[in-house]
Amino acid sequence: MASNDLEMRVDDAHLAALDLSAEILEYCNAYRRLSIDDYLGRERLRFLTLLTMFEEMSKLMLLLRDCERAVTHKDPFVKVTDFYVDGGARGLESIMKEIAKSEMLFLSVKKILGKEPSNVDFALLKGQFAKGEQETMSAILRAQFMDVNDRRRGEAPAPEVMDMFFDAIETNAQGTFDFLFDWVRAKELDVEYRVVARRDPDKKGMAAKTWVRKDFLMHGKKV
Repeated sequence: MASNDLEMRVDDAHLAALDLSAEILEYCNAYRRLSIDDYLGRERLRFLTLLTMFEEMSKLMLLLRDCERAVTHKDPFVKVTDFYVDGGARGLESIMKEIAKSEMLFLSVKKILGKEPSNVDFALLKGQFAKGEQETMSAILRAQFMDVNDRRRGEAPAPEVMDMFFDAIETNAQGTFDFLFDWVRAKELDVEYRVVARRDPDKKGMAAKTWVRKDFLMHGKKV
């Protein structure tokens, strides 16, 4: 396979996807921390963190897609073409496909969490990006780097739009981690940790969510 491609055994691929979904939840922690106070550069830092989450979510979706193919066709290997190619646009496309399946997402989240997510306005998200992915990705690049010719930088999306994308990514990452965690346990693979939500009071006394890793026991011992 080419150097930009990924190939690994099916069980290893599922464990890698589990780790990747946990990493995205770590970025969710970072996004929340960056959102607490008001400071110069706040929206840009939040935006760049969100872009990183897009990139990682893109890789996760590609990995899961071929995991499903390999399991269905009893292929012992997962093979993902261009896995290591820059996936910013690919990540946005993947997220938008998930948003387009909002009814399915709501049903799956309701099954996992026992309730529907309340903070994701899918209609507004789809309207915000109705102009097309190419124009959106150009705006993302302008936001990352200053144009030294006119000393201006592109603006980040509106805070509420970023927050809705964040909610959509977090919902998918949480659901994916829970699914994969159950899958690797059913396969009796060693899994060292579980990611769970902890709620601590913030500065205003409100419950703030933080994702934490907890040791997990397999085969009667901590691994």
